[in-house]
Parts: sequence; structure tokens; C-alpha cells
Amino acid sequence: MLDTKRHCIQLLDAVCQVGDDPTAAYQGRNRLRRALLALERGPREAPSGSASPAQEIPEVGVRARALAERVAHLCQPSEALDDRWRREWAGVREEIVAIQRLLSGARRLSSASMTGTGTSAS
Repeated sequence: MLDTKRHCIQLLDAVCQVGDDPTAAYQGRNRLRRALLALERGPREAPSGSASPAQEIPEVGVRARALAERVAHLCQPSEALDDRWRREWAGVREEIVAIQRLLSGARRLSSASMTGTGTSAS
């Protein structure tokens, strides 16, 4: 079974795959919404009581909520999307990459601490 952080990274990758193409903006918008929900809530299949990525890594939660607010107008289906998407995509992509790095780093740190090979960063 795919772990939650890796699943979220893949969802965010899917957003980036279509995000550079303004003609796929509606698809990107839907993928982004789904990825942000997964970050906040975790997957539906997660055991009851398990922490979502946003709960497990507070900075992921802060960034995901800020990104959700930032793109709320991009996620309105009745709005003309292409022009806004073109203007705002670069900033959205930067934030997605930052969240992916946090998720990837947290996963590496967790496995390193379990094996005793982790080093502390200063």
C-alpha cells in the first residue's frame, strides 16, 4: 500500500504535469483541489485516528491551507480560468514544489531515525 506522503507527492506531481498547459487548467484545478484535500485529511483508506500529512508536518498544513486560500478563485468552475491560470501558475507551482520537498524530507528523516542513521541538522 502506498504511504500517505508518497500518495500526496504523486497527486501534486499530477497537478504539475497538467499545470504548465493552460488548456488543461480545468483538469489542473480539479487535481489541485484533490491534492490539497489529501494533504489536510489524508486518504480515505487511512486507519481511523491516523494523522494526515498536514497534521504530521505542521509546515505542510500551513502551506497547504495558504495555497488553498490563494487558489480558491482558481477552483471556481464558473470563472474564466485560462488567463488567471497563466498569470498565477508559476507561484502555485513553486508552492507545490515546496510542499513536496517537505513531504519527501519528512519521509527520509522518519526512515533514517528508525534505522538510527539520521543526523541532526543545524
